[in-house]
Amino acid sequence: MKKACLLVLIAVIFAGVFSFPTAPKACSCAQSPGVEDEVSRSKAVFAGTVLNVQEKRPFFGAPSKSALFEVEEIWKGVEQSQIIVRTGSGDGDCGSEFQEGAAYLVYAGEPSLYSGFHEFETVICSRTSELGSAQEDLAVLGAGTPPTEQVNLASQENRQTIFMWIVSFLIVGVSAVYILLKRKKA
Repeated sequence: MKKACLLVLIAVIFAGVFSFPTAPKACSCAQSPGVEDEVSRSKAVFAGTVLNVQEKRPFFGAPSKSALFEVEEIWKGVEQSQIIVRTGSGDGDCGSEFQEGAAYLVYAGEPSLYSGFHEFETVICSRTSELGSAQEDLAVLGAGTPPTEQVNLASQENRQTIFMWIVSFLIVGVSAVYILLKRKKA
């Protein structure tokens, strides 16, 4: 009986530690790099309109947001008509404030700050900005190309959330079955 209680306690502590987000760290940016430097260090550079913004609360790491973009013009790294970009949730954690329906010039890098299954990430320290205020960047970038691969990523983010819930329920279920079997033997 004591072993079963100990296992339940360990499972609850484990779940508690990994289900609560860590506190975000403050973001400070040095001087913004030039357009050419930003392009070279970015994984993708594109212009697009935000279709949807979702809050993310992962098991590991800080809360974040993901923005689904309809891509209109590409300079580097992507070919798809839609892209999901992860960023911070705001409040000093380096997150970019994306508004649904607004168009942006996005410099996206490799995932590093925000956990989850995503390919691109951007922060306020990059040159990512609303398209209307990115005229200097657009002049340096020149003409981009349109996307060549049509995709629909609207349901991808929801599938990842469902997957995480399923994994959580499986962990709790296996723990409960183990405890019940241990009790039955005792």
